[in-house]
This record gives sequence, C-alpha cells and structure tokens, in this order.
Amino acid sequence: MARKCTPTYTIEFSLNILAWQKHRIEKKFKIVRTVYNSCLGEALKRHKSVKSTKEYHTLLKEPKSKERNHRLSEIRLANGFSEYGLHDFVKLVQHKFKGNIGSLEAQKLATRAFQTV
Repeated sequence: MARKCTPTYTIEFSLNILAWQKHRIEKKFKIVRTVYNSCLGEALKRHKSVKSTKEYHTLLKEPKSKERNHRLSEIRLANGFSEYGLHDFVKLVQHKFKGNIGSLEAQKLATRAFQTV
C-alpha cells in the first residue's frame, strides 16, 4: 500500500544558553567525536586483521553450515573483532575523559562504531 504524502514542517529555535554552558557542550561534543573516531579506527583495524587471515577466506568459500559459522566467529574473536572487544578498548580511552563522559556513553559509542563497521 502506498504511503500517503502529508505535508510536514520543521521549525528551529535558537538555544539561549549562557556562554559557559555553550563551551561545556562544545567540549563534550569534541570529546565524544574523539572517542567515536578512535573506536571506529580500532574496529576497522581489527576487521582488516580478520579479513587478512587466509583461513577466513577459505571458510567464506565453503557452503554455509553451523560449523563454518562457528569457526568464522572464532576467528573474529581471536582478532578481538566483537562488540565487547571494543567495549574493552573504549574503557582505556574513556578513562582519559572520565570527568566529561561516562562509561555507558562510551560503550554506546563503541557499539555504534562496531555496527558501522
């Protein structure tokens, strides 16, 4: 069934905040961007190491089976390419910015970086 086209509107309001609040928000955005980019770089590095494994390429050519999938996941885990592997990595990065970003926020950023890769 086709979706009905209804008019939509967007309205933007300027945020009236004090200068110190603006600086604090900008600082937090910069830190979050730094943490996300470091997680993304680490995830890409780990993914590249998984793809460079010869056994991984030979397993991809085999027909799908539970054993094949299990061996592929073992290769990924051996190279640290998992969501929880990135959570361990982000602990070290987040520790530097402990006062500005919480551990749950950092783990969420690591999850998003893993899903992106």
